[in-house]
Amino acid sequence: MRCARVAVLLAVLMVTWSLPFEAYAQLGLPLPNPGSLLVSITSPNPGSTVTQTVIVKGSVTIIGSLTVAGVQFKLDGLNLGAEDTTNEYSVSWDTAATNNGWHNLTAVARDILGVQWSSDQVQVQVFNDKTPPTVAITSPTAGAIVAGTITVSADASDNVGVVGVQFKLDGNDLGMEDTTNWFSVSWDTTKTTDGQHTLTAVARDAAGNKGVSAPVTVRVDNTPATVSIGEPGNGQTVSGVVTVKAAASDASGVAVVQFLRDGVELARDTTAPYEALWDTQTVGNGPHTLQARAQDNAGNIGESAIVLVTVSNGPPPTSDTTPPTVAITSPDGSAPVSGTITVTANASDNVAVAGVQFFVDGALLDQDTTAPYAVSWDTTRVANGSYTLTARAQDTAGNPATSPPVAVTVLNTTTTRFEETAAFLTPAGEWRVLSPADLSVPLSGDRAVATNTAGATATFTFTGIGVAWRGVRCEVCGKARVWLDGVVVSEVDTFAATRSAAVLYAATALGAATHTLIIEVTGTKGDASGGAFVIVDAFDVTSDGTTPSRFEETAATLAPAGAWISESSTEAGIPLTAGHVVFTDVAGATATFTFTGTGVSWLSARCELCGIARVWLDGVVVREAVDTYVLYRSPSVLFSVTGLRAATHTIMIEVTGTRNASSSSTAVAVDAFDVTP
Repeated sequence: MRCARVAVLLAVLMVTWSLPFEAYAQLGLPLPNPGSLLVSITSPNPGSTVTQTVIVKGSVTIIGSLTVAGVQFKLDGLNLGAEDTTNEYSVSWDTAATNNGWHNLTAVARDILGVQWSSDQVQVQVFNDKTPPTVAITSPTAGAIVAGTITVSADASDNVGVVGVQFKLDGNDLGMEDTTNWFSVSWDTTKTTDGQHTLTAVARDAAGNKGVSAPVTVRVDNTPATVSIGEPGNGQTVSGVVTVKAAASDASGVAVVQFLRDGVELARDTTAPYEALWDTQTVGNGPHTLQARAQDNAGNIGESAIVLVTVSNGPPPTSDTTPPTVAITSPDGSAPVSGTITVTANASDNVAVAGVQFFVDGALLDQDTTAPYAVSWDTTRVANGSYTLTARAQDTAGNPATSPPVAVTVLNTTTTRFEETAAFLTPAGEWRVLSPADLSVPLSGDRAVATNTAGATATFTFTGIGVAWRGVRCEVCGKARVWLDGVVVSEVDTFAATRSAAVLYAATALGAATHTLIIEVTGTKGDASGGAFVIVDAFDVTSDGTTPSRFEETAATLAPAGAWISESSTEAGIPLTAGHVVFTDVAGATATFTFTGTGVSWLSARCELCGIARVWLDGVVVREAVDTYVLYRSPSVLFSVTGLRAATHTIMIEVTGTRNASSSSTAVAVDAFDVTP
């Protein structure tokens, strides 16, 4: 009886031990406890950034008598590869097939009984660089005429980093890929046919992404100009004062024709018809050579055939040994000259004047053979400074005479208009914006600002040799105190019985440097005025063309205005051009600056919080991505362009809302703009 009971008990135990775990619950039996598995992911580490192909590793600790059958890794809950049934517990993960961002990894171990044991989640960030670099050719510029060996250069940037730039000529590699930070290549244009050619640049980042620049079309011209002497003819006999004439042509245009007599320069002419006066009485009788050299706009020089002439001058008539008299009549040197002016001279002789030559610092400017004697001088082609003008007259007998010298000062200036938005207004809330309709007078930029709050100021920083404050005189206008570079220079009463736009203060002959003009509202008025308002409309800045003009960020129009935040040098922790800067991280926000000149630079700050900006010039994107990130904050020139047409241009800085992966924000800052006259 007892043996039978033992046998039954053993049978039940054998059956229960052989049941799957799920059957225990169905039978209402307690679960056996053969042990457990502790599963963890050992690589990659939680919070780490992974890229390319990585090995995901796990470990399993056995507690009790269980045996591990395999480990299945999972990515965001889905199987990552096949189950690993070896004791390595790892799987290869090609992260490039996964979207960038945060993802969850888990490892699930299966024991020999089929029970699954899961690890804690490990969160990692996937980052694979899929963004191509941006690249733009900076030199030569589109439409340029090139010759000889030149340097082709480009600017390139990337969200991670540019490792090389390959330049291409008409689609073919131009030299080797440049892996330095200069991104340039030497191009020997003499090995290329004359005519139009297209340059591009291909930038490559470490991930293999490539960006291609916009094409730049240039004209190669290595063919010299053609030139020939028309008068006098070869073998001709000449005497007295003769006119040497030449014809020159070139596909790129003729820059200058140089006349040579016996190999020595006789004169130069930059405009057709190309001519030079030659007083043959300054050389001895006999054979002499004439030749012309023409230089084209690419710098190529062509030479004419040599013309052999015979000079035959008899002794001057005893009846005319009197030289002419000559004097420059304009300019007289009493005032600076600018632009294109007319240089005039009076010349007379007891017989007849053959012609008058005009010289600038001893170099021939031009000549005139008929009275009134005058030539044009484009002073914009020389640097500002002092020059000496002289005139040389010669009569028909060959007697020469030189005028007394006239010292002139060339001062070519440019005047740039800046609206009242270029001024820093304090307190900002006290200044009211007015329209032409509000004042019934025309306003620069169709707006002005006004206040009657005593002590309120409008501060305008500029670089130049002169400045003018434009405002409005009115029946309720009061008195303003004007400061220049920290000194009170004037107190202006802006009252008038009839409203009118006016220049309320002007300063000239300032040093070519950065200056600060402050308009201070005194809160006082004259007896006839009904108020103490002061109105600021605009500022006109005069530059001498020798140094770039500095304009603070207040000269830019910020949109949307409320998105931009002003910060001081102390707050930023770096020096700023006028002690303050504006910044924003709002995608699509813009800073627009209109200027007159041939070049502009955007000054700003690079920082660890800075993002990527897009630069527009005259309505065209000229730099798709300017990465303003840097680990340690520093002031920097973020964009610069030169060689623009001397006209009014508009540069716009656009916040893209994107950033370098290393940056912690997308903010873009604007500190100032430097304008090249």
